[in-house]
Amino acid sequence: MMSESPLHRYVQQAPESPGVYQMFDHQDRILYVGKAKNLKARLRSYANQSDARPFVRHLPRLLARVEFLVTNNDKEAILAENDLIKAHKPKFNIKLVDDKRHLCLRLDTRKTYPRLEVVRNKGGDRAQYFGPYDSASTLRHTLQIVNKHFQLRTCSDHVLRTRKTPCLQYQIKRCPAPCVYELEDGSYSKSVEHVRQFLNGDFDSLKTVLVDQMMTFSEELRFEDAARIRDQIQSVDQVLQRQNVAHRESISWDVIGLAWAPERAVICLIQMRRGRIVRALPTTLEHGGATEDEVLTTFLTQHYGSSTDIPRDVLLPIELDWREALEDFLNEMGTSRTRLYSPQKGDKRRQIELANQNALEGLQQAALQLQPDGGLKSAALMKRLKLSRPISSVECFDISHFQGSHIVGSCVRFENDRPVKSYYRHYKIESLDDQDDYRALFEVLSRRARRGIEEGDLPDLMVIDGGKGQLAAAHAALRDHGIEDIVLISIAKSRSKGDTRSSERIFRLNAKSALTLKRGSKEFMLLTSIRDEAHRFAIEFHRKLRSKAANKSALELIPGIGPTTAKKLLECFGSVAGVAHASERQLCEVVGPSIAKKIMTSSLLRG
Repeated sequence: MMSESPLHRYVQQAPESPGVYQMFDHQDRILYVGKAKNLKARLRSYANQSDARPFVRHLPRLLARVEFLVTNNDKEAILAENDLIKAHKPKFNIKLVDDKRHLCLRLDTRKTYPRLEVVRNKGGDRAQYFGPYDSASTLRHTLQIVNKHFQLRTCSDHVLRTRKTPCLQYQIKRCPAPCVYELEDGSYSKSVEHVRQFLNGDFDSLKTVLVDQMMTFSEELRFEDAARIRDQIQSVDQVLQRQNVAHRESISWDVIGLAWAPERAVICLIQMRRGRIVRALPTTLEHGGATEDEVLTTFLTQHYGSSTDIPRDVLLPIELDWREALEDFLNEMGTSRTRLYSPQKGDKRRQIELANQNALEGLQQAALQLQPDGGLKSAALMKRLKLSRPISSVECFDISHFQGSHIVGSCVRFENDRPVKSYYRHYKIESLDDQDDYRALFEVLSRRARRGIEEGDLPDLMVIDGGKGQLAAAHAALRDHGIEDIVLISIAKSRSKGDTRSSERIFRLNAKSALTLKRGSKEFMLLTSIRDEAHRFAIEFHRKLRSKAANKSALELIPGIGPTTAKKLLECFGSVAGVAHASERQLCEVVGPSIAKKIMTSSLLRG
């Protein structure tokens, strides 16, 4: 009963002043830490159960005692609450969920020839990290620009050490081939510094350096090098044009967006520096029934309490009760005076609406991760394959043909368990005259590897429809292009055993035995879905080619009909069958009486 709770006793003891309260359980563990402008009034809301948060209902059973820490003002209460939460991590306080899905770029300048690596979270080493990026497409576009214009190596450290001859990137002038040649003129270090400036958003300084370098090369008659620097300047200008959407003045501010759900919320912090958006940082919170005001206050305290980058202005989606105290707190943390406010109209309000939209997107993604079935199927596949990093993008490849003719390949892509059809690709295999799935796969994977290297866009996992032979062919193609760090597997169809069928089998590189998939499991559903989609996509393309070839051969075998006339007939009547059923008068209107008569009397169409 409520009368048995220590809360009523502590309401009488609580001072009517600002401060912090700590709630302890019977094992002397801190359940909750909170701040209050009036400690007595705040404790009374718990005792009367006017606070609707779920954990409050359990306090009469769990609570043993309450301790108070009186402060001189509201700002000191915020500081004390933040320190206590960090030190004790109480059970019922708001939890900031560490989102491992955020993508970053890593540049280890301690190496002789650094390269950009895609990582899932920032490590504790001395490498430089850029990001996190708000989406995989943003990261892919950034990598594409860097790989195309700034000429850093894209191969792994193992390939750098062992390669004997330059790869394709050197041939197309996108890498100076440090794997083979000694680069002693300092040009690679300059490229690394340019990439660092580019990723940090220091476009003005970078452009000044590049223009000076281009003019120097031009004066020395090194026109090819000058043209390369010119392309780098153009890429910087393109990024400036895209990012400088609404602001050209020298401003730096943070924009906070908020999306709300019954159990969790997502806060999106968009950082604008020198008038340009440099990054968006979504954060998932389990709010436990707290109010929007409480969630935002806690987030701002925890985020800026450990940050050295505090802007002059922070735009908020709502007005905060603790705004003045928070401003005092931030002004002590930062080097300049910070203002918190919630604009109601104009461009600044539009920036908040953009942040709110990004937060809503993050909330929908969080809901997808927390489905009743336990989450994404790719997470289950990651566990089944015993991988150390998450799988966010999967591509599957299949080969289709008819008795060795019209050989085609297909590539389909899934991201977060869903097909992304803009990445689907067909491949016509014209280098083979007969059926050879291994050589066909080698060609398809080679073409995919070249495009992936050029665009800086390769998936986390590649799946091959087939067995060990197909897997070996795909691996050979990737290895020839210096790609060693992509997870590669093949999936073989189930086989009949009497009245039953065996399970699908997964073949892995350097694994003696195959993994079997349990029907109905998440990994089974994901792999069979993407395998069947790749098969469907290949068959669809193959049938289209066969139909086109059939239409072409049937008409062009008639004397007097060449490709141009056949195309005209097909465009008019739709198909060979349409031509065969057309009347002589209709044919005369298209190809004239002489050809029309040959079509009417041809046994090839009417026999």
